[in-house]
Amino acid sequence: MRNLAAGTLAEMGAAQQRCVHLLDIVLDGETVSITDDVTAVVVGPKTYMATGHLLQFDHDGDADGMQINALTVTLSGVDKSMIASALKYDFLGRRLTLLRAYFDVNGVLQAPFMLFDGRCDGPAIEENPDDGTCTVQVKASSHFVDFERVRGRLTNLESQQQWFPGDKGFEFVAAQAQDIQWGGA
Repeated sequence: MRNLAAGTLAEMGAAQQRCVHLLDIVLDGETVSITDDVTAVVVGPKTYMATGHLLQFDHDGDADGMQINALTVTLSGVDKSMIASALKYDFLGRRLTLLRAYFDVNGVLQAPFMLFDGRCDGPAIEENPDDGTCTVQVKASSHFVDFERVRGRLTNLESQQQWFPGDKGFEFVAAQAQDIQWGGA
């Protein structure tokens, strides 16, 4: 369980909730900070620009949104001047973080908490020539999205058969009791 501030926990359990998402994308020498709220949100020295309903998040996390492995951020209704800005940066591998924060009944922002921290896979831009707007999508993956995936080849018969069917070179490896150190004494 996360260490959440008491005010945040209280608002998460409230009958009526108002939450916002705070997105940061770290680019060359600057950080783009935007929120899905209708007004700018100030957290410490940082101001998140308001985008309102034009900012959406799709993720593959669990039901309560507390663990996200992959995230797609969609900013719709973007004018053409923002396309040039989006195209001038190399998004691949850039850090992207998504926070969630709740407001109390008096409109006071409670301590935000991290929902996602990962690296951008790259942007996709879709233009609408009729109204002069476009949609910018940025996909990102968590550092642990494929943590359990085995990389490379294994030194066992099954892996060898994938690459060289019929080869029996690793047939008795499982019966070998000692570690074999390749390339050294």
